[in-house]
Amino acid sequence: MSVIPTVIFTDPQVASVGLTEHEARLVRLDVKTSVLDLKHVPRAITSRNTNGLVKVIADASADRLLGVHIIAREAGEVIQTAATILAANGRCEFTLQDIRTLLFPHQVEALKLAVLSLTKDVEMLSCCAG
Repeated sequence: MSVIPTVIFTDPQVASVGLTEHEARLVRLDVKTSVLDLKHVPRAITSRNTNGLVKVIADASADRLLGVHIIAREAGEVIQTAATILAANGRCEFTLQDIRTLLFPHQVEALKLAVLSLTKDVEMLSCCAG
């Protein structure tokens, strides 16, 4: 799996790292996905730019992140955090639960909320829930 992020600098930006849902299913992983609309991200709301989404692909059995795909104004910045997490998975166990417990500032919070939405309805969370 490549941990080199790709970014298309359009408006909004399109960024990706890791496996797609299709690729993960081809290798028969226990795939779980979530798509988070930016209307659920406090930073996107306060900047009045909720145009976009974050999709996470996870291995439910291993509790590990497999891929992240983002369409958002600052997708190129956010994808680097996902790439770092995926790169760490080759050296240590960095689980989805680890991501859920970290604090992410600004737009990168969308990554945490997308991981939370694998198991929770983010519409039911307060802005700072975890």
